Amino acid sequence: MDEKEFELKKEELELQRKQIQHNIDASKSKNRERISLYIGLVVAIIGIFGNLANNVVQGNINEKLDKQTFESDLIKWALESDDRTQNRLNLKFLLDGSLIKDKDGAILKLVTDTTSINIPYKANFRCIEIVSKDDTGKVINVKRKCSEDAQFLNEYIKDFMKTSAGERSVTCKWILP
Repeated sequence: MDEKEFELKKEELELQRKQIQHNIDASKSKNRERISLYIGLVVAIIGIFGNLANNVVQGNINEKLDKQTFESDLIKWALESDDRTQNRLNLKFLLDGSLIKDKDGAILKLVTDTTSINIPYKANFRCIEIVSKDDTGKVINVKRKCSEDAQFLNEYIKDFMKTSAGERSVTCKWILP
C-alpha cells in the first residue's frame, strides 16, 4: 500500500467518521424535537383532563345549587297560604312526593305534630307578647302585637316599658303568630 492509497483511505475514514458524527448529531436533534413534542402533548392532555375534571365538579356544584333553590321555592310555595292547616298539608305533599329533602326529620315533625310550633305563613312576620305582673305575681296586663316590621315592634316594646314603669315585673318575648 503506497502512500497515496494510505492518504485516500485516511480521508475516506475521516469522511465516514464525519458522516457518522453528523448522523449522531441529527439523531440527537430529532430526539430533542420528539421530546419537546411529547412534553407538549403530555401538557396538553393534562390540561384537557384538568378542564374536564373542573367542568364535572362545577356541574355537580351547580346541579346541587339548582336543587336547593328548587326545594327552597317549593317550601316558600307551601307556606304561602294564610291557613296553617293548608301549609301543613302542602309540606306533607312535598315530603310524601319526595320533592323536598328532610334529612333530620324537622319538617316532618312540624307537619305531623300538631302540638309543635305553628308554622308561620310569612317568614318575616313576627309577634311579641308582653306580660306585666304586680308585686304578688298576678298578671295585670298581657299585650300581643304582630307586624312584619321588626323596628316597629322594637319601638312598641320601648313605649310599653315606659308606660308600665310602676308595675313590678314586665316580660317580653318573641312568639310565632
